[in-house]
Amino acid sequence: MSEDGVARRSVGTLAGALGALRLALLASFGVALAPGCGGQTEPDGQTEPDGQTEPKAPVVAPCSDSRDVGGGLERCAEGWLHRTAAVTCESTVPRPDVWPKLGARDHCDEDADCARLAYGHCSPWTDGLPPSENLTCLAGCVSDADCGAGKICMCGSPVGTCVEATCTTDADCDGGLCAAATTSGGCQRDGTRFDCQSPNDACMTSKDCPSGQRYCEIVGGARSCGSGWFCGRPFLVGGAPRLAEVQPATRGDWSAALTPDFSTLDDGQRLELAEHWSRVALMEHASIAAFARFVLELLSMGAPAELVREAQRAMRDELEHAELCFGLASAYAGMPIGPGRLAVDGALTGRSRRELVVTAYREACLGETQATAEARAALLRTEDPAVRRVLARIAEDEARHAALGFRFLRFALESAGESEKRALLAELRAELGASFVRAAKGEVAAPALAAHGLLSESERTEARRAALSEVVVPCSRALFGAAELAVPALRV
Repeated sequence: MSEDGVARRSVGTLAGALGALRLALLASFGVALAPGCGGQTEPDGQTEPDGQTEPKAPVVAPCSDSRDVGGGLERCAEGWLHRTAAVTCESTVPRPDVWPKLGARDHCDEDADCARLAYGHCSPWTDGLPPSENLTCLAGCVSDADCGAGKICMCGSPVGTCVEATCTTDADCDGGLCAAATTSGGCQRDGTRFDCQSPNDACMTSKDCPSGQRYCEIVGGARSCGSGWFCGRPFLVGGAPRLAEVQPATRGDWSAALTPDFSTLDDGQRLELAEHWSRVALMEHASIAAFARFVLELLSMGAPAELVREAQRAMRDELEHAELCFGLASAYAGMPIGPGRLAVDGALTGRSRRELVVTAYREACLGETQATAEARAALLRTEDPAVRRVLARIAEDEARHAALGFRFLRFALESAGESEKRALLAELRAELGASFVRAAKGEVAAPALAAHGLLSESERTEARRAALSEVVVPCSRALFGAAELAVPALRV
């Protein structure tokens, strides 16, 4: 089947699954399905006569005081990079005796162990740990020709790295710049990507983003502010998600014993899957803290016992999700992987009732509904039985957690005074409107990776948009009133 066919089949099947989720959520928090309470393809808003939404004006200033930083790159005074020329990068690999010899390792001790990869080098897999504890083989490049289609070689040390790109240099951008940004992380690995500046760009760096949307990331070919999370219930402190650091090779106590079949995967694909499932596991691990805090907040608000009971059950779910995902990460990495310390300082400080409710809406009604959609979208393309079992469990549990979020929201609003309720509804409306992301290009993940649960950016973006339009908007309206939670126009 062609990529277009895969995309159409997945979107159609996902829409059906989300329709069932919408009905289940409505039933779970006691709201009857009213006429017109169905999915919608886009939120309400004013459109131009031809049916297209009004283009969004750029809000970023041109690059100033651009200075050469080597490798064909220049850095603007505002802090971001753009590519002026495609050059040949320097390489210092293979390097002798870079790391201490440990012996009997299944990854690497030195660059010579990585000769099977192009410009292979032995480097730390993650920051925050001594190199001796998390070394692995990585491929490199010295020119764009070493990278596949849709990628360029970004110079660095000890050698260049292939990164996603839709432009090669500034000359490709019709007067704009070929600028770097962060790709949308979600349940995937964050990365660097080069794209031409777009009239739809809403930011260039995180400094352009408001509190609660602290990442300027590439979504669907344009830069927009986001929260950087769409997997499970995020542990938000001050509007930003908190995660522990991954601990490769030293923590096996968090890993369930899982055996995905990776016999057809190469080393690079296994590493990519190990990084993906490690990030998912860290998100699920952080969700334990989010629910632990939620239990305390429910008690502080005098919530019904049923809500407290469901929150405690959800905390146990997230613990099991973390163990399952760390188990997959460990299997693909060929070594035990677990979490380090999670910083919880400030998590309970100075939180008003309004902040409790808004955070719960972000974490549960938005975050977990989108997590459900991502898990279900991944399940549609996943073939490995072990991964399918994990995704099916996560999708089922996250849907129940999202329903808990809506039920809590109903309790909070029913117990609020009229003025407080109006203020909360205004904030929830703003949160919902800010959560919509632009459509991504219709790319699908490589079959080998999709078979093990890894989606493309386009597939993840489509799942998140579908979750918002098909589930969050109609359920919010059914619970709180269409007029009170009208959504502003989505500009694309």
